[in-house]
Amino acid sequence: MNKLLIEALENEIIKEGNGSSKKKMLKKEYEKALEEAGFDLSRIFKTKDGRYKTKSPKQICKTHYFDVLKSLYDYYYGDKELTFEECYQKWLVTYANRVDCDGRSYGTYSRYISDYRRFIEGTRFEKKVITKMKASDIHNFCESITGSGEEYSVQTIKNLKTITNYVFDWAVNNDIVPYNVSRQVNLKDLNFRDEDNYEEIYSDEERKKLLKVVLNHPEDVIARMFVILFCMPLRLGEVRSIKWSDVDFENHTVYIHREVVKNKKTTEKFRKTICKNHTKGKRKKCNRYIPLSKTAEDLFRREYELRTNANEDSFVFSFTNGLNPVSESPVYRHLHKFCDEADITYRTPHKMRFWAVTKMYEAGVDQARIQYTAGHACPSTTDHYKRPSRLGLITTMKINEIFN
Repeated sequence: MNKLLIEALENEIIKEGNGSSKKKMLKKEYEKALEEAGFDLSRIFKTKDGRYKTKSPKQICKTHYFDVLKSLYDYYYGDKELTFEECYQKWLVTYANRVDCDGRSYGTYSRYISDYRRFIEGTRFEKKVITKMKASDIHNFCESITGSGEEYSVQTIKNLKTITNYVFDWAVNNDIVPYNVSRQVNLKDLNFRDEDNYEEIYSDEERKKLLKVVLNHPEDVIARMFVILFCMPLRLGEVRSIKWSDVDFENHTVYIHREVVKNKKTTEKFRKTICKNHTKGKRKKCNRYIPLSKTAEDLFRREYELRTNANEDSFVFSFTNGLNPVSESPVYRHLHKFCDEADITYRTPHKMRFWAVTKMYEAGVDQARIQYTAGHACPSTTDHYKRPSRLGLITTMKINEIFN
């Protein structure tokens, strides 16, 4: 069966009206598809009043023979019997089309794919017909994951449920299901990892050891980036995107208003990165001026002195004398190397951002200021970054003194 041809012909007929020649082609394709599905075309019969009927597998009564064929085709191949997996694939296409051509949402898009492959792909759950799925199916599936022996955080399972929410939203919007059963699922009774005992950010001692190693590599531009990441609660993409026009030595601030992101719409083996004039939050309030600590300002000054051709449009951290930002992959390779050298557990650069936000909490900085500095669109996101169990209490101090 040539399903793509059938869909193309159906679309053409809708656009152009009956289109008799195309309708004849479509009629033949319908008949061929039904025979492949095991339907005996002789079971379509004409009644005395001139209409066309069939009794099994579905009772149909139409004025035209063509309409009976279409109804039968929809019965065998239509979206009403789509599995969760098929709906996911269709939803993913629509989501991918909404991802900005500059790759702004590519990270989230990639995470959805990764989480689906990690938890759902190859399970019985994805083979369930979506019209027959209940809220209990989704709850039981999430429960089977949290009860598998591995410990998962609340956020991990929430991310998984976000996928089911979106897939069912797509099914509702396409008249496949009447309402979204996924949004009725409550996960509070599941067993999650104890976050208080989960050491996921750098401790003060680990930071001290890592910075000692990093500072032993003054010629390494990526090593200098790690110092900045420990000095300010920035995203890696934001640090990579800083240009000299953003650094204000006179007022001791850096303006964060862009981020290096991956571009999903490239056919090359390695995805290109581009620099977009907005941060992850996508709102103006997520663009912000951050005061420079003495450590950060001194590093920026030394960096500027090292750049022979530095100008306002040059990237601060670059392998190409300011023309392009530092690539992402070398950052992770260098951090692995430095963590091994410091004899500490490897944690991603993003955990440096966690450390910085937590340090601000511990220093007594108010919530609104922390949210602004971190570039979070909502306070709940900032709360998620707080990890007090990893840090000792310190006294309240000015924000630009915290990270020296």
